[in-house]
Amino acid sequence: MPLSVSKREASERDLLLGELLETQQRLSEANARFNMVTQPELIEQCVYEINALKARRAYYIRVLREEGGI
Repeated sequence: MPLSVSKREASERDLLLGELLETQQRLSEANARFNMVTQPELIEQCVYEINALKARRAYYIRVLREEGGI
């Protein structure tokens, strides 16, 4: 049984790493949009999105560190 536990843990870690990479990609895209928009409403939207993605990224990093995944 310990082997299946480690496989499950590896699978969970892989899922978290995938989410982290996707979040980082979305953050890069949001930063690029922020640098291109000029309308105040769009700037505000980008700021909210960037802050939300930074919080999401921090969560995944914290969880992965706690589980020894990074």
